[in-house]
Amino acid sequence: MALAAARALAPAVAAVGWEPLAAEHLFLVGTIETIGTDTAAGSETLRQAAALAERVHHDYIAAAVWLQLAQQTAFTDRDATRALEYARYADAASARLNRPPAVEVQLAYARGVALIDHGDLAAGEAELRRGLDLAEAKIATSVGLLVQGLAYAFESDGHYADAVETYRRALAISARDGTLGSPAEVVYRMRLAVNLSNLGQSSAALVEARAAAALADQILPPGHLDRVITYGNLAEVLRAAGLNDEALAAITEARARAAGSERTALYGYLLSIEATIHGDLGHPERGAPLIRRACEIAAFSNGDADPRTMQCRADGAEVLNLAGDHATAKAWLDAALPVLREVLGDDHAQLATAMQALGGARAGLGDPAGAVVAYEDALARMVRADIGPGFVASTQWTLGQALPRRARARAVELVTAAVETWRAAPDGWEPALADAEAWLRTHR
Repeated sequence: MALAAARALAPAVAAVGWEPLAAEHLFLVGTIETIGTDTAAGSETLRQAAALAERVHHDYIAAAVWLQLAQQTAFTDRDATRALEYARYADAASARLNRPPAVEVQLAYARGVALIDHGDLAAGEAELRRGLDLAEAKIATSVGLLVQGLAYAFESDGHYADAVETYRRALAISARDGTLGSPAEVVYRMRLAVNLSNLGQSSAALVEARAAAALADQILPPGHLDRVITYGNLAEVLRAAGLNDEALAAITEARARAAGSERTALYGYLLSIEATIHGDLGHPERGAPLIRRACEIAAFSNGDADPRTMQCRADGAEVLNLAGDHATAKAWLDAALPVLREVLGDDHAQLATAMQALGGARAGLGDPAGAVVAYEDALARMVRADIGPGFVASTQWTLGQALPRRARARAVELVTAAVETWRAAPDGWEPALADAEAWLRTHR
């Protein structure tokens, strides 16, 4: 109804014959299209609005449109390179306006998120902190947005506890400002859920993820891409909690909602989640083609050597290991690990997970000594990472099984430690706990 009303204004706008007003009208129509289900049409309309605003020197509308395109491209399309391009155009428009604080705050948010997605974590965090300082000083209503962006920076940097604290702060600000029940709350709660899951707090994560999905269903149109992302995140949280059947249902729902966008980075992300779920369910032969397709999409969208492509391959290597394709898994990891070390640093949990997958690939290729070296490396990194103790226990369990007979005492020590950790907080680790307890009964 809103879209029809906005489009109905076109004859009146044309009759006025003033092009700045026409740019504002295109901005209105594009925004409503984007909020609705037709994000592709919305992006095209917004680009038309930006081009017209630039031509007629309507700089405030130009800045607003470029900012909206930058944020949409970063979050929905997951195209960080294009998002940074749009942010540059917004920066030029802001400069022509003498950099009003309202525009600069939004610019800092858009540019910070895009920089993080592009792999420049330090620059992205610095930009978000600059925006937060400005928002606290000048634009109090934007503080929550910048806090959420800073939480995203912590999450990307592997500081999951800081991310949890900061997403909770964003929710508290929304409650104070009376903006709960909005699309922003969906984002805050779902990212909070994912980070709680990374810390091994599956029960709390499930509460937040289900609340976010319920709110998305309530306030967003059926085909809205934010609902697609929400269901993808929900699948991740369910999988981490060991609820793989529910996770598969959620990711199937997400893929159905994303029909028509099968070549986008978002769709590749959904495929990668589904691949890991099939691996957990004992059907890696179903997951392997999905992860290959997901990483093909990542390479097409970002470039073959881009950190996001390498992250896809590192994440997907374990699915290939389970499917028996250890050679491809090792090749993917050999290429990905140097890039991930440079982008993520030595103590990021994702790097530890990749090293663990490398150990599995080496073991599958008949190199048990090389596997142990990789598992030892993974454990050292996992202990230093900001991640739940259940993940550390998982690496202890994997290394304990791989150690040679002459190191039986250390193997028992590692597996015993893993069992004690999982008994204290089973949260999704029950199958691994049962296997480890059985191993101990025969190896002590």
